[in-house]
Amino acid sequence: MLQRREELTPAQANAVNRILRSAARIDALAGLLIDFTYARLGKGIPARASAMDARAIVERAIDELRETNPGREIRLESNAAALSGSWDPGRVSQLLSNLVSNALQYGARDAPVTVSLSRDAAGALEVRVHNQGPAIAAGLRQHLFEPHRRGEGAESAHPRGLGLGLFIVREIARAHGGSVEVRSDAQGTTFAVNLPDARPPPVSGDVDRQRETVATGLPAV
Repeated sequence: MLQRREELTPAQANAVNRILRSAARIDALAGLLIDFTYARLGKGIPARASAMDARAIVERAIDELRETNPGREIRLESNAAALSGSWDPGRVSQLLSNLVSNALQYGARDAPVTVSLSRDAAGALEVRVHNQGPAIAAGLRQHLFEPHRRGEGAESAHPRGLGLGLFIVREIARAHGGSVEVRSDAQGTTFAVNLPDARPPPVSGDVDRQRETVATGLPAV
């Protein structure tokens, strides 16, 4: 019934939209608290890797963030048209959303937030989120990924925040066997995440056949 919006008056449609947004926030909060509980119990955040295009997942997450943050610029930089691999699509989207939301909150409002996607030499996915603005104090940087840690001014600007966003980012990276680090100076702040590809590496015979195919242009037999 809620989805048949073409039959609703404008006032009813607005009410439905508010209900749906509230339901989405409640669902996200419940998921956040469940993840936090798993992590604190030492079980780690569950991640289920599957074949995916990381660029497509990140583009979709950025589009959603642009819709909820009108007037803010979010850029995506990547030389690859697609970044295929095996990661947890939902967790990658959650990680990206947390990092960009953090950059929007603490970065300069008149400067873009830049998301960079690439692979490292080992084939792992590298995600970088950069924002301009004041440097994070060295004393705070070493505690950023601890739960309930928030940046300067966060309590007054977002009093209902739980301070779990970066903690969840770290746990998602760990669930993929990866890592996250932060660099911050006068040029801005960059969070860099490395997520190894869960696909098994090709066996030596497969590598030899791939090389022969590249060299001759014909499939090896």
